[in-house]
Amino acid sequence: YVLDGNTNRILRYQLNATGYDGAPSDYVSTSGTSAISGGIDIAIDGDVYVLQADGKIIKYHQGSLVAFAQKGLDVPLKSPTCIFVTGSMDEGGSVYVADSGNSRIVKFSKAGEFVRQYRSVDESLMNNLRGLYVDEGNKRVYLVNGNRLLQASLAGQ
Repeated sequence: YVLDGNTNRILRYQLNATGYDGAPSDYVSTSGTSAISGGIDIAIDGDVYVLQADGKIIKYHQGSLVAFAQKGLDVPLKSPTCIFVTGSMDEGGSVYVADSGNSRIVKFSKAGEFVRQYRSVDESLMNNLRGLYVDEGNKRVYLVNGNRLLQASLAGQ
C-alpha cells in the first residue's frame, strides 16, 4: 500500500509469482478519496488508517470509510507526524500517534477511544518525532526524534 495524499489515492500493489511488479489498483473507490487529502502517514492491520496533518485519523475497512471517532482526547493532536497500529483488525491491538507538537505519544483503541498518552520528563526527547514503532508484547516503544533513535518502556500498559 502506498499513500499519495497529493492525488487523494491509496495504491495497493498485489503480490504475484514474480513479486510486486504489476500495476497498482486504487484501494479506495473515488467516492471515498476526498478523505485522503492531507494524508501524511498510513498504518495497516488489515484495515487502513490514514493520519492527516490536522490530526484527524481516517479509517478504511476493505476500501470503505468507517468511523474512527477520536473520543476522549482532552488536548487535540498538534503537528502529528506518524501513526502505528498493533495487532490485526481481528485480534484487537491499538492505534498510536506521534504527536510532535504536544511532545507525546497518544494511544487509541481500534474504535477511536482515547486510552492514554505517553510523555517524557524531558520534552526535548519528543519534540521532533519522525518515526514510531510499538512492541506491546515487550512493553517497548521505539522513537525517532530528530536524528536520534530512542527506546522507552510502556510501563503501566
